Amino acid sequence: MKTPIYTKRLIIRPLLMSDLNAVLAITGIPETYHYIPEIPMNERDARSLIERGQNYPEYDDIPADVAVEFIETGELVGLLSFSKISNRFRVMEIGWMVQEVYRGRGYASEAARALINYGFTTLGMHRIIATCDPRNISSVRIMEKLGMRREAEFIDSVVLGDGEWHDEYLYAITEKEWGKKSDLKEIYEAQQKR
Repeated sequence: MKTPIYTKRLIIRPLLMSDLNAVLAITGIPETYHYIPEIPMNERDARSLIERGQNYPEYDDIPADVAVEFIETGELVGLLSFSKISNRFRVMEIGWMVQEVYRGRGYASEAARALINYGFTTLGMHRIIATCDPRNISSVRIMEKLGMRREAEFIDSVVLGDGEWHDEYLYAITEKEWGKKSDLKEIYEAQQKR
């Protein structure tokens, strides 16, 4: 990611070590992982996440985890993950985490929309996927708002912090489907203003 990605309210950029406390405020609390098959991060984990983002291989074009911050204040809103699943088939997986105080205000979908657009228009991806626990209604709404469609429901597919098996939805969108979306002009215009 050579330059940040801008939306109307947000900047998507690589993580910096100065983001450590904000990253911990998102990744270090159990509530963030209620529907995610991972455990809260400690300071060492958060530092490692940031360091990986600063030292990603150039051929990957973008770190696997990036920061989402407010344009006006520079405060960290959340994190996006954007990982290659297949080079051969040009597939990436996207995910999001937003600070609890900023949830439900459209920041995750705004940032994810811009990053998906980057994946298709700049990185040349063919398909972008996302997964979530079916009980995570907020993530389901975000994926559907992005124009993604549910392709599968995996039964007893992941173990969460409660030690129990849970189901998982798989959503996806292809470059052809994305190209038909009417809000691409809005994304392009927001990026050109920067």
